[in-house]
Amino acid sequence: MSDVETAEPELEQEVEQEDEVQPNYIENFVDNVVDGSNSAAKDDFDNAIAIKITQALDAKKQDLASSFFNQGIEDGQPQQDDQGSS
Repeated sequence: MSDVETAEPELEQEVEQEDEVQPNYIENFVDNVVDGSNSAAKDDFDNAIAIKITQALDAKKQDLASSFFNQGIEDGQPQQDDQGSS
Protein backbone atom coordinates (compact mmCIF):
# COMPACT_ATOMS: atom_id res chain seq x y z
CA MET A 1 0.00 0.00 0.00
CA SER A 2 1.36 3.47 -0.81
CA ASP A 3 2.05 6.20 1.73
CA VAL A 4 -0.88 8.25 0.41
CA GLU A 5 -3.36 5.44 0.99
CA THR A 6 -2.15 4.78 4.53
CA ALA A 7 -2.13 8.47 5.51
CA GLU A 8 -5.82 9.09 4.77
CA PRO A 9 -7.31 6.98 7.62
CA GLU A 10 -4.88 8.60 10.07
CA LEU A 11 -5.97 12.04 8.89
CA GLU A 12 -9.64 11.16 9.36
CA GLN A 13 -8.92 9.96 12.90
CA GLU A 14 -7.12 13.23 13.71
CA VAL A 15 -10.07 15.28 12.45
CA GLU A 16 -12.51 13.22 14.52
CA GLN A 17 -10.34 13.66 17.62
CA GLU A 18 -10.12 17.44 17.08
CA ASP A 19 -13.92 17.65 16.84
CA GLU A 20 -14.29 15.83 20.16
CA VAL A 21 -11.85 18.11 21.98
CA GLN A 22 -13.31 21.44 20.85
CA PRO A 23 -16.10 22.94 22.91
CA ASN A 24 -19.45 23.33 21.23
CA TYR A 25 -19.38 27.05 20.47
CA ILE A 26 -22.77 26.98 18.75
CA GLU A 27 -24.56 25.66 21.85
CA ASN A 28 -22.66 28.13 24.01
CA PHE A 29 -23.58 30.94 21.61
CA VAL A 30 -27.29 30.13 21.80
CA ASP A 31 -27.17 29.74 25.58
CA ASN A 32 -25.41 33.10 25.96
CA VAL A 33 -27.91 34.86 23.66
CA VAL A 34 -30.81 33.44 25.67
CA ASP A 35 -29.11 34.47 28.93
CA GLY A 36 -28.44 37.96 27.59
CA SER A 37 -24.63 37.62 27.70
CA ASN A 38 -23.99 39.37 24.42
CA SER A 39 -20.22 39.72 24.76
CA ALA A 40 -19.81 36.01 25.57
CA ALA A 41 -22.13 35.17 22.66
CA LYS A 42 -19.99 37.28 20.33
CA ASP A 43 -16.84 35.44 21.48
CA ASP A 44 -18.48 32.04 20.91
CA PHE A 45 -19.74 33.12 17.48
CA ASP A 46 -16.27 34.38 16.51
CA ASN A 47 -14.70 31.10 17.66
CA ALA A 48 -17.23 29.00 15.75
CA ILE A 49 -16.66 30.99 12.55
CA ALA A 50 -12.87 30.78 12.95
CA ILE A 51 -13.07 27.00 13.25
CA LYS A 52 -15.28 26.71 10.16
CA ILE A 53 -12.96 28.94 8.13
CA THR A 54 -9.92 26.94 9.22
CA GLN A 55 -11.62 23.66 8.31
CA ALA A 56 -12.65 25.01 4.90
CA LEU A 57 -9.14 26.28 4.17
CA ASP A 58 -7.60 22.96 5.22
CA ALA A 59 -10.00 21.07 2.96
CA LYS A 60 -9.17 23.36 0.04
CA LYS A 61 -5.43 22.89 0.64
CA GLN A 62 -5.91 19.13 0.56
CA ASP A 63 -7.92 19.35 -2.67
CA LEU A 64 -5.27 21.50 -4.33
CA ALA A 65 -2.43 19.28 -3.18
CA SER A 66 -4.29 16.21 -4.39
CA SER A 67 -5.00 17.75 -7.78
CA PHE A 68 -1.33 18.75 -8.23
CA PHE A 69 -0.21 15.26 -7.25
CA ASN A 70 -2.77 13.53 -9.49
CA GLN A 71 -2.00 15.82 -12.44
CA GLY A 72 1.63 14.64 -12.46
CA ILE A 73 0.57 11.00 -12.38
CA GLU A 74 -1.99 11.42 -15.19
CA ASP A 75 0.56 13.11 -17.45
CA GLY A 76 2.96 10.24 -16.88
CA GLN A 77 5.81 12.65 -16.28
CA PRO A 78 7.01 14.29 -13.09
CA GLN A 79 6.35 18.01 -12.73
CA GLN A 80 9.35 20.21 -13.53
CA ASP A 81 10.04 23.77 -12.46
CA ASP A 82 10.45 26.40 -15.15
CA GLN A 83 13.54 27.67 -13.32
CA GLY A 84 15.50 24.51 -14.14
CA SER A 85 15.58 25.13 -17.91
CA SER A 86 18.28 27.41 -19.31
